[in-house]
Amino acid sequence: MKKAILFLVITSLSLYAQSIISGNVTDESGNPLIGANVIVEGTVVGAATDIDGTFSINYVPEGEYTLLVSYFGYKDQLLTTSDTQNLNFVLQQDVFDMDKVVVTGIASERSIGNTEVSVSRVDASELSETNSFSDMGQLLYGKVAGVDIRKASGNVGGGWRFDVRAGGGLNGSEQPVIYVDGIRIDNAEYNTSFTGGQGFSTLADLNPEDIESIEVLK
Repeated sequence: MKKAILFLVITSLSLYAQSIISGNVTDESGNPLIGANVIVEGTVVGAATDIDGTFSINYVPEGEYTLLVSYFGYKDQLLTTSDTQNLNFVLQQDVFDMDKVVVTGIASERSIGNTEVSVSRVDASELSETNSFSDMGQLLYGKVAGVDIRKASGNVGGGWRFDVRAGGGLNGSEQPVIYVDGIRIDNAEYNTSFTGGQGFSTLADLNPEDIESIEVLK
């Protein structure tokens, strides 16, 4: 009875050994290649080498089969065999394999041109708490450095003239760019018929008490 059990154990171990493909992967200097991929070609069965460069694959080949071994920076190697044990692979370095080279770089910034822009900010909400302003011109008057603000005409609803003292202004027309609560406002003066040549401004439609901040780009 004991002999029969021993025979079955030996037979089982023999069949188990035949169902495992094992071997070793090293470089040309004999150093183990850790994490090399070993795949049974034509299948999805495979394994990666361990810290000693060894691998084992649970697979029962039927006659000859082919193993594909690959590792980053090394040439792939194919082996067609019917053996399953002690399969040793020595991979050669492939420094010209550009398909597997990862290129990294550091982004750099290069300035083509630089335009100096001066910004004046007026806290309209704070000013409105202590003073009463009838219009935008009155609110901004004397509070924006480098910009001369004056009425363009005496007409009700007429526009204001913004003259940048330094010269051409941001648009080259001596007129600054104005943002009200983060929204750009057209500060141009519009001429209409039957007004005697006097213009009107969209800024006249804004209530100073409804404005939180004003930015003037010069």
